[in-house]
Amino acid sequence: EFIEEDSKSEDTNIRNVFLESLCFIPELVSNNGKAEKEIKLSDNITTWQIQVVGNTKNGEVGYAVDTFKVFKEFFVDFSMPTNSVVGDKVSLPITIYNYTENNLNVSLNIPEAGWLKIGEYSKTVNLAAKETKMIYLPIEILSAGENTLRVEARANELADIIERTMKTEENGVKVMSLADGAGSQPNSQIGAEIACKEICKLLSE
Repeated sequence: EFIEEDSKSEDTNIRNVFLESLCFIPELVSNNGKAEKEIKLSDNITTWQIQVVGNTKNGEVGYAVDTFKVFKEFFVDFSMPTNSVVGDKVSLPITIYNYTENNLNVSLNIPEAGWLKIGEYSKTVNLAAKETKMIYLPIEILSAGENTLRVEARANELADIIERTMKTEENGVKVMSLADGAGSQPNSQIGAEIACKEICKLLSE
């Protein structure tokens, strides 16, 4: 019914590929109504829905729906801001899931990175059997770009490592101007720069 991922502590098992749609295979041809296709799963811990639509050469159409579950008995998850700029201070919710039959003493580690400053957070979380808990990680964003945060959770022989990435912009307001094909428009560019400075001045007051 479900695919259970290996929970052992190996850095090669970092979860960092998360897809909304796993695959689309319109070119698949069956043999007497049966077909096999091997696909590589993403790192989502979720229940996937499979939709199959088939048609024969003489125009008959068939349709079927099924599901399969990708599961870990111990894992951690968090979300990143959809929009951020340099200087933002946010508290990221980190959730630890314990679906085992045992109480767990979980150690959390968030490695330092050059793009952020990490505040104080709970590095040890005690979970009862079948319990879920959330902590908050305070961070300050120091630089722009594609920034990746890594969270490591370990408890006895169990482990989960997850990475998520967000795009951070420079602090300020981006101003874009359009020019026709007649050539450069230096006056328009100067006007855009002045407008940007005035907007930034208003935002800082």
